[in-house]
Amino acid sequence: MIEALVLYAMFCATTAITCIISFWNPVVREARENGTNNTLVDRVLATTFIYFCLSFVFAPAMFVILFNQSMSHHYMIGLKKIIEEPDEI
Repeated sequence: MIEALVLYAMFCATTAITCIISFWNPVVREARENGTNNTLVDRVLATTFIYFCLSFVFAPAMFVILFNQSMSHHYMIGLKKIIEEPDEI
């Protein structure tokens, strides 16, 4: 039983890391190049950790998004919209 949990945790971790490399980093890099100035771009280490945790928890759904080209495209568009929003004060 422990082995199955360890394997599932490894699956979740590798999926989360792949999502950071495939989705998060390119979108944050593009937002920085466009001059977006908000908390998501300024505190990239903290927001990357939060994104990792969310991707870890939702790994089965993220796995499907990673390997479905249409879903990946729509996910990237949504992520760009979220990152480019200004901070609310």
